[in-house]
Amino acid sequence: MASKHEPIDVDEGGEAACLAHILPPEPDSPAPISFAGILSATTGTGPIWSQRSTDLDLNVVAITPDRPIGEHANSERDVLLVVVEGEGTITINGVAHGFAAGEFIVVPKGARRSMAATSARFAWLTCHFQRPPLLPG
Repeated sequence: MASKHEPIDVDEGGEAACLAHILPPEPDSPAPISFAGILSATTGTGPIWSQRSTDLDLNVVAITPDRPIGEHANSERDVLLVVVEGEGTITINGVAHGFAAGEFIVVPKGARRSMAATSARFAWLTCHFQRPPLLPG
């Protein structure tokens, strides 16, 4: 586990331990999912919810000011990030952007990115086409 002020570890290609890669696809009957329900279910950090559809991997990731996500790249997929709670900074290829609830960005494959919280908790949804599972390093 990361110590205080230590970045959350990420492997090449995904948010911190993108759990959707190890989950089976969801049943054929889709139903709405509540961000409020996901966010209220835990005060934790890292990937707090994941789901895989036939084509997509979805994750909700949360961080706090003392648990940023260090710079990493996804060389295989563009990734949509939608902020669902709080505020923070996303740095893409060395350029920092303020990023707050209700905003989204598409990070192109190959871009280097990092995330840091500027509010008590900063959470976002990631969405990208499926890719092979990440193997332990």
